[in-house]
Amino acid sequence: MKKGSGKRITVSELILQKHTKDIDIVSINPDMVKKMKAINTIPQMPFNISDVEFIKPDQRVYDTLLEIKKQGEKRKKEIGLFILDENNHTIARDTKTRTLKCKFKHGGMNFKLIKILVDTEDFRQTRHLTEDIKSKSNKALRKKVGEINKKIRDDLKLDKDFEFINGESGAGYKINPDIKIKVI
Repeated sequence: MKKGSGKRITVSELILQKHTKDIDIVSINPDMVKKMKAINTIPQMPFNISDVEFIKPDQRVYDTLLEIKKQGEKRKKEIGLFILDENNHTIARDTKTRTLKCKFKHGGMNFKLIKILVDTEDFRQTRHLTEDIKSKSNKALRKKVGEINKKIRDDLKLDKDFEFINGESGAGYKINPDIKIKVI
């Protein structure tokens, strides 16, 4: 058995490495697992590879890691389906107890930007979006994206780190690929 190098790695990366046969399998330091469970971020939380001990493959360990990964994916599915109503300029989301709605002004740039991004499958460059919605500048567009994300988070009661619109430097913006949207 050997110890790792100190490189940071996530559980998802460990599972991927299992599939690609880069490593045999892992045994995670129990104190680290308790810490990760306490903050409920096992699949996403990076930790030092030195907290991982490489051991011979054991299907139970692999199954446990796979279950942890599935729990993270299930959380994404719990967000649910977003319904974009073009006539009423709203985005709605059903929870177990009620339907939450986020309303935008008719003729406003925010809903126009959302509609363009929903109709675009991949990233749309900032300069093109700026032209599409007739924004003053790329900086003004970035501010709009922040406002939209905050409004949707607040109105639809989503986690504070949730982003409806994702941005990537050099690529532009797109709708969060983890969510499903139905346009009516």
